Amino acid sequence: MPPSLAKTLFAAIVFMASISNLKAQYVSSYNNSFTGPNLNRAKEEAYNRQMRDEQEKWRQQRYAEERKTNKYSYGTSIYDVLEKKPEAKKSTVITKPEPKKSKWDYVSTYINGLAEASLKGKSGYVDIYEHEIVPVIYDEVYLFWEGLSAVKLNGKYGYVNTKGKVIIPLKYDKAWSFQGGKANVVLNNKQTIIDKNGVELLPFKYESLYAYSDGLILAYLNKKMGFIDITGKELIPVKFDSVTFLVSGGKKMFLDGLHYYFDKGGKPMKNIYDEVDDYYSDGTAFVKLNNKWGKTDAKGKLITPLKYDARPFTRLDMTEVRLKNKFGFINDDGKEVIKPQFDTIYRGFDLAGQAIVGNGNQMFSIDKTGKKIKTLTSVPEEPKEEEKKPSPFLSQYNSVGEFVNGLAPVEKNNLYGYINAKGTLVIPLKYDHAEEFVNGLASVSLKEKYGCINTAGKEVVAVKYENMTYFSYGLLGVKLNGKWGFVNTQGVMVIKPQFDDVGKFNKQGEATAIIKEVYYWIDRTGKILGKQ
Repeated sequence: MPPSLAKTLFAAIVFMASISNLKAQYVSSYNNSFTGPNLNRAKEEAYNRQMRDEQEKWRQQRYAEERKTNKYSYGTSIYDVLEKKPEAKKSTVITKPEPKKSKWDYVSTYINGLAEASLKGKSGYVDIYEHEIVPVIYDEVYLFWEGLSAVKLNGKYGYVNTKGKVIIPLKYDKAWSFQGGKANVVLNNKQTIIDKNGVELLPFKYESLYAYSDGLILAYLNKKMGFIDITGKELIPVKFDSVTFLVSGGKKMFLDGLHYYFDKGGKPMKNIYDEVDDYYSDGTAFVKLNNKWGKTDAKGKLITPLKYDARPFTRLDMTEVRLKNKFGFINDDGKEVIKPQFDTIYRGFDLAGQAIVGNGNQMFSIDKTGKKIKTLTSVPEEPKEEEKKPSPFLSQYNSVGEFVNGLAPVEKNNLYGYINAKGTLVIPLKYDHAEEFVNGLASVSLKEKYGCINTAGKEVVAVKYENMTYFSYGLLGVKLNGKWGFVNTQGVMVIKPQFDDVGKFNKQGEATAIIKEVYYWIDRTGKILGKQ
């Protein structure tokens, strides 16, 4: 007999002997009332089966206890049991499933459930499951505006809808997005305007067309400018060197160095000037005719007579004027409040409301009525802005801004509105942020969108833009769908969003615009004048 088999039999004999010497530790839970000579065979077999099952269960428990103490081994040498080391616990490694690989080379940000997708140099649109909606076959696709996207294929442009159907055939040399139900298209270097049915509203006559408010369209032809309406009628002849808008919607035309003003119907107004000075944010301007200066309002109406001999100089809210070598002052409304009577102005009006003037060898300070305050021997240091006193309305609100145009922004519970000088809430607390009024308009934001309201609380510039700049010479930079353009003070989009970033307009009517990290100069119509 092999030694290993002898060890196994010896272990089994020892184990059985130990079981026979154990005290009874097993008691059946079976109901014994069925035992006895009268027990039928079926019940007896059931009893025996349950007894065997319970005995086997007890044996398994017993074997498990003996194995834990390594006291006995069944079918395995006692030495093997003692020498066997416990297996090391296996660590569980959780691996993150790899993301599903897109079949497209590029997928843009989703807007209204659609995103531009490209593959092998071709573009289209896909839904959120990356299913092809607008076929990825086009050379270029543009953002959807008013349900239509301009697309380019084989050098020609047309329009598709959000289901990928071609709505306007691809037959134009260039096309822009729809706004207000109309879009510009180019054919043979001439532009027209089409509606959403593809109807061409104007003949292909002008080199460029820019839509303005009140149905006016700025037209370019042979480097000259003018205004037409949607029927093609020339309201203001297309013959001027330059055209710009005043804040209120008036027009200023340049022809041979002269300035012409027109009403909204294109009828020339009376004022024709040799020079127009910088425009102010409210649209007013100083004008010159026959070497005399005056001031016009935002509509071009003369509010200060053409009588002053030198270009007026504005400091704070008062403007220095000169007449027959004497100096005086007019206010922001163009009214002469201090008649020209001084030989010299040493310093215009300061924050304290005083100016330093002189007659002959005498120097003295005056108030805003022209009344003498005191005689001076030298020009004193200019006063600094005084520290502001706490607002009496801070007990009602967390913060109170400056009163401008009779209203101040206030904040409570992270909501902004406006109060009047009496502390009455006249514009409800509903904005996420609000700023002071400037020339009757204030910037507000709501749900990360920006716009402007007037003092009545009406949205003049719709609160829908992703970002804004500030008004400069009547135009405000706004960001929509990732691109920048400009609106006027009526909220009308006068330069479509097309730039990566923009700056403010300067007094020459030019602003910085960035396209793909290249800096350009643009005019007030959005026309690129050249690189910086």
